[in-house]
Amino acid sequence: MNEVSLPTLLNKAKSVILTEEGLRESERLFMRHFVAAGGQGNNETNL
Repeated sequence: MNEVSLPTLLNKAKSVILTEEGLRESERLFMRHFVAAGGQGNNETNL
């Protein structure tokens, strides 16, 4: 990667559009990788 400061990269963030299927898959993967196993929740992601 080129030598670019982190704030420069953060200021160049772009928006993306997800399909319904893409949204479901991203939520599934988020839960799989970032939520502790055995945790109780309401299956909603509040970001």
